[in-house]
Amino acid sequence: MVGYEFLDHDAIGESHIGISVAEATDYTKSESDLVLTQPGLLPISSAVQISREICQIMRGYTIYTVSSTVHLVGIHVILLLWNFNLSSFLALVISTFSYCTSFATLFERVELSNSPDRWRVKKIIASGVVSGSYIILSTAIFFRAATLTDFVSYKFEGRSLMGSDEETRAALFLQMSIVNQAVVLFVHSDDCCLIRCPGPVVACTFIFTQMVATHKAVYGDLDLALPKGVGCLRAGLIWLYNFAVLMTPLLICHTWRRANMTAEKLLAICIHSAIMRIASLWLLYVILDVRLQQPVCT
Repeated sequence: MVGYEFLDHDAIGESHIGISVAEATDYTKSESDLVLTQPGLLPISSAVQISREICQIMRGYTIYTVSSTVHLVGIHVILLLWNFNLSSFLALVISTFSYCTSFATLFERVELSNSPDRWRVKKIIASGVVSGSYIILSTAIFFRAATLTDFVSYKFEGRSLMGSDEETRAALFLQMSIVNQAVVLFVHSDDCCLIRCPGPVVACTFIFTQMVATHKAVYGDLDLALPKGVGCLRAGLIWLYNFAVLMTPLLICHTWRRANMTAEKLLAICIHSAIMRIASLWLLYVILDVRLQQPVCT
């Protein structure tokens, strides 16, 4: 109920939410739940827009924070199970980068929804957990592929791509840092098939943090936490891997929509694709293994 006259006092008092405009009498304002400070009803529209904007910002902030936390905690548990030690200082650096990005999302530009927003806590947390689980899987696959297979690390400048623990640690630091921050591209999109271009604050934060992470991963340092870097070529391959990781869900989603695909069709395609990729990777491994075992003529 919106009122301003003396006679509106009783109606405002009996309504669920009583609103008094700026010109209302003091007697009417005393019974109101909300008192507008500007003339007219424009403050109501502004308040609705601001509340929806705040809801969208907090939704993106929560999804990113949950996703980042799940990723960091999950990867540390997996690395402990695999007896690989990621320096606590490196984890602190990644957490600091994540905090800077999450703080920047509070200044992000958002698109207001056309319908009223509700704070669906379970859905928001579930979205963060799913995103975090996906990037956990990408990091785990990267680590195992970099440390256990030869076809991924075939002879760059006479050394394997991830030969020593120091190089593996630097590569893992860069991969985790990139994929952890890149989730912010998806948090403000209601459609999983779309990447929403970030605002200038988030974009500058992402570029700055990843330039620092890439520089340290390439050349090492960070107070001896990275005594050995991976080099520019390997860092480029890590960026390419993360790009493929982020584009894969989008391609699957667009293919699903164009083909009107059912769950059975998608499962069959995934099985066939997995079989073909395993066969091709195994063939490549055999070829490279044979080449490595051939004697070198002098």
